[in-house]
Amino acid sequence: MTDEPFLITPPPGLLPPPREPAPDAVPVTTASETVRLGGAGIPVQPPVAPVTAPTAASAPVVSVPAPSAAATPGAWFVRLADGTEHELGNDGVVLGRNPSAPSARPAAVPVRVDDPGRSVSKTHAAIVPEGDRVRVLDLRSTNGVAVTPPDGEATVVPADGLLAVAGSVVALGDYPIALARR
Repeated sequence: MTDEPFLITPPPGLLPPPREPAPDAVPVTTASETVRLGGAGIPVQPPVAPVTAPTAASAPVVSVPAPSAAATPGAWFVRLADGTEHELGNDGVVLGRNPSAPSARPAAVPVRVDDPGRSVSKTHAAIVPEGDRVRVLDLRSTNGVAVTPPDGEATVVPADGLLAVAGSVVALGDYPIALARR
């Protein structure tokens, strides 16, 4: 992977030529450079960091959000890489590209995962609350399930499941989700 930023350059003639600053332009200083604007009092946002191109091997980054007022106090939830959150409830969730609840957990709520890398199986894993932890179950997925606790190393989920704590990241193939408790 390269550290070079991914930039798209438009073809010649697509953008108008840059304008010369007006003689009465006011210099405005940002965090990294001086920008000339054609008038006073115009707010300037600091420059945005360059965006790097995703690669086939890269996976989305997941962070655990601050609790919201709508959640049940003490409730478990998962946060997908696209930012959507799903409360586990008493029966848990089943995750996959097009999941259906397995016969062993018919009340589990299906949660669709949009995985562009297609490392997530149709019905990949179940996550069920068990007191102060959750049980993560691999539902015979193609690319497996691993759990990384906040202070540890990744562990592949065995056939009978694995207990996980809040702050853990669960990898469904190459797709990470976050576990948290409000």
